[in-house]
Amino acid sequence: MVIELTKEQAEALEGIATYRKGSIEINGETFEYVDVIGQELHEDYRVVSHLFKRKNDGKLFVFDAEYVRYGYEDYGFEPDYIDKFELVEVELREVCRMEYVRIRD
Repeated sequence: MVIELTKEQAEALEGIATYRKGSIEINGETFEYVDVIGQELHEDYRVVSHLFKRKNDGKLFVFDAEYVRYGYEDYGFEPDYIDKFELVEVELREVCRMEYVRIRD
């Protein structure tokens, strides 16, 4: 399930995610902030994935906040909402991974 957001709702979600606490009401339903679940860092921007929980049924949704770099490398990032006006439903699944590891005697 994907919940389409307005720019104002996306900005409000990003504000809650910045302080990593709080809740927001969207379309009559309350979403509570849970945690950061991932981050992708690129040269000119970064994407931080924030997890929100819908209060009435406990379903989890992710909001990807995009930040673009301003100025030189030692400057910071600022929010950018080009086309990320959505909350996407997610679920936690166990993934089993196999890999080769070196064994030393």
